[in-house]
Amino acid sequence: MPARRGEPAPTASCDDRGSFLCRLAGACAPAAAPARLTWKEEFSSPESCWLRCCGGHYATFRVALFLVWTTCIAYSVIQHSRFFGATMISYWLTRLTHWSALLQAAYLGFAAATTVRARAAACDDTVCPWYAAVALALGAIVPVISTMVCMMFWFMVFKPGDPVEFRTVMMHGGNLLVTAVDTLVTRQRYRARYAFAPMLVGLLYVMFTYVYYVSGGEDEEGNKFLYRAIDWSRPGAVGRLSAVLVFFVVPVMHCACSVLVAVRVRCGSRAAEAECGAQAGEAKAPSSSPVDP
Repeated sequence: MPARRGEPAPTASCDDRGSFLCRLAGACAPAAAPARLTWKEEFSSPESCWLRCCGGHYATFRVALFLVWTTCIAYSVIQHSRFFGATMISYWLTRLTHWSALLQAAYLGFAAATTVRARAAACDDTVCPWYAAVALALGAIVPVISTMVCMMFWFMVFKPGDPVEFRTVMMHGGNLLVTAVDTLVTRQRYRARYAFAPMLVGLLYVMFTYVYYVSGGEDEEGNKFLYRAIDWSRPGAVGRLSAVLVFFVVPVMHCACSVLVAVRVRCGSRAAEAECGAQAGEAKAPSSSPVDP
């Protein structure tokens, strides 16, 4: 029935169509409805296109991802101590790879805990709690730093002919795989106000390597540097390389991750709209059961 002049056109209700996917994506909401999600909506369920396969076990999925990555870190620490000796375990913490691994574990832990809390029926979504804010901030750091660690190792540290160990692939490839799975499945958005966060981590590590060098620190093999490319005996070259990585490459990677998240959100919206249309079609379809004359 057409609306009268001066009255808003009627809109279909998601509750009438009975589609959970439709309600999540807001595809049936009026055009004036806000597009920003609450923290509970971001953490309580996966992106709409993944609801059918893991929607009911989303909290279990996030906890499992956290446990898998913490197991990888434990394996890396054990293998490091076996290769260099238990007295060299403190050197494990000097590597950017392991800084990134610990940040990733912290993010996955906070994200899993926030998801468990967000799925609680009595949870209030009006105010974003501190642990959700921490998870969102770490979520802006981890994809960029994990990608940078993986790329810099294989292009700047690894040399053809070097032995390829399982722990090496796990920490410089497995980290990226875990990040990709988490980024593609979750509903979390990238926020512009966190763009500085991965740059800050890179800057802090550059400062750490300089302090470590001037303090007379060495790596496990007695070298005066932690990475050959960051050898502060050549301060000019290291300064230029660090500036390019921190102030150019990291922002570019952040933009690339933002584009990836935007594509994921778009795909999720289309999946929700398709589900919403299918539900509407089923509701309007005439009954095929025979009718007595």
